This record gives sequence, C-alpha cells and structure tokens, in this order.
Amino acid sequence: MTNIKEFLNLFEQKYNFPEMGARLDIFRIGLFLFLIFKILNRDYANLVFFPEENWHYGPTEIYNPFNYGFLSPTFLYDIFCFHFIHWQKIIPYPTKLVFVFIEYLIILFSFIIILFGRGPKNIFVILTYILCTYLMGFVNRTQENEFLLMQGLIFIHCFMKHHDCLTIRKPQIIKNYQKDYGNSFSLIIVVFVIYYFGSGTTKLTDINLIEWFNYDLREEIIFVYLKKKLAGLPFHVPEFFYELTQLKFYNFYFLDLISYFGPAISYISHLLSPLLFWYRDRAFFLGIFYVGFHFLTMGVAIAFVGNMLMWTLMLPYHKLFVKKNAFNSR
Repeated sequence: MTNIKEFLNLFEQKYNFPEMGARLDIFRIGLFLFLIFKILNRDYANLVFFPEENWHYGPTEIYNPFNYGFLSPTFLYDIFCFHFIHWQKIIPYPTKLVFVFIEYLIILFSFIIILFGRGPKNIFVILTYILCTYLMGFVNRTQENEFLLMQGLIFIHCFMKHHDCLTIRKPQIIKNYQKDYGNSFSLIIVVFVIYYFGSGTTKLTDINLIEWFNYDLREEIIFVYLKKKLAGLPFHVPEFFYELTQLKFYNFYFLDLISYFGPAISYISHLLSPLLFWYRDRAFFLGIFYVGFHFLTMGVAIAFVGNMLMWTLMLPYHKLFVKKNAFNSR
C-alpha cells in the first residue's frame, strides 16, 4: 500500500511538473496546421462511392479486436464516432456535398484555433474534434486508421486549462515555466504513451517473439517496390527506397545492418513508452528515433506521415526562446 502511495505521489509530481508556455503554443499551432494539411491531402468526398452497407461494419469486422479494445463492438464505435445519428436512418448518411462542407468546417475551425486560440471553454477544439471524429469514423471503416494519434491529441486539447498566449490578438511568447502548462504537456505525453504502448501490446499478441528478429526489411522493400512497378498495384513507394536497398557499407547492404534488429528495437521501445512520462526530457531522442522508424516503413507502403509530423512537434523548439545560461540554471 505504501508503494502505491509513493508511486501516486511521484506521478502527481511529474504530472504537475512545470513547462514553458511557448511549448504549448507551438504544439497547438503545429497540430492544427498539420490537421489542415491532412484534410487537404485527400478528397474525402470520395467516401460516397462506398456502398452504404460498408458503414454498418465495426472494428471487429475490419481490424483485430485488440486494436480498438472496448470500442470494438459496432454500437460503441458508432457512439464514439457520432455515427449513432444514423441509427434507424433518423439522419441519412452524408452526401458528397456534406462531406465537402465538413472538410471546409474543419479547416475553418483549425485556422481560428491557430490564430485566436482554443476559444471559450475550448469550444473551437471541441467542434473540430467532433467533426474530425465523425469524418474519420468513415475513413476507419475503409481499413485506414493512420489518424488515431493526431485524433487523440486533438481530443486531449478539449480538456486543457492553460491560457493560449501566442495568438493574433495579443501575441506573447511565455518563457516562464508554469504548472498549468506542465499539466497540459503531461496530457500530450499520455496520448503518445497510450498510442505506442497499445501498439506494443498488439505486437506481443500478433507477432511471435522470434519473428521480431526475422523481419527482412530490405527484402520486403524490394518486394513491395516490384509489386508496384511490375504488377501496377496501387502502392505509393518512392524510388528512393529501392535505391536505399542497393546502398552498401563495405560488403554489407546498409539496410541489412538494421533490418533484423531495427523492428525488434522499435517494438521494445513501444512497450517502454510509459517511461516517456517520467523522462520527458528524452522526448527529443525518442522523436528522432520514431521519425526515422516511420520513414523507413514508408518503404513497405505503410505511411504514418501523421505520426512523423506529431513527433516533430515534440522537439524542443521552445528552448530557442530561452537564454542558454538561464535554462541551464533551471
């Protein structure tokens, strides 16, 4: 019992650990800029070409149940994604015009959040989250779920209590370290931990431990590239990755040097991700690692561009506003 109390005390101390206001402003601006990029990056109106029966499927019919946990039952997923409004066809499924209107609304609210902040009671973030979750609920039912990390970060912004200072009305760069900003940054870290730790646990259930060290990344990149090149399959694999497979270091292929240990290291890092909450100053190194990891997965047509962008926001840009000796004395 004493150990539990000590752990909870340590957790509370870390949760309340002060952070600089500028870091939260930079994260907010970057997050919603990337959201605008994400929305503009594809035409979601094409979702109308899917048969209506497709929207009746839940995660259990599409993904491994472990991927969505308690949301796996279709009715819970409908509630989570606000698709319950279509039960019994009380409200018909969106038309092409409605999908386009939702896209424009998300972009509009994102610009408002970037320029003016989250709004009273975080209202602009809440509206953006509802629209994003509703829209991505349809996308996830087409076997795409790369938006989950960004979605979680938008969700957590609905509960932040700190004041946005870097806005167009009264632009201020807060260099002080305060508890409120620390609480908000702790919530951001919790989202990263939940996402990657959850992913790590699925690796334990889906992949044999021996197979963690048997994945031939170089061979897989070549295989996927040739499928795209020769068979004309709709994979987007840049030519760069095939050229990377031919790069040698002395008599060894460069990718062979990391191929058999790289995946295992990434899976282990997933399982150790809760340590990020306690050693948050290591987020810089972990961010560089995951940007590199997700970059290499693009070679096998697994694009986690959104995750890469989210990790770039964890880099300590805020330190540019602090004098070196002032920071070192902290």
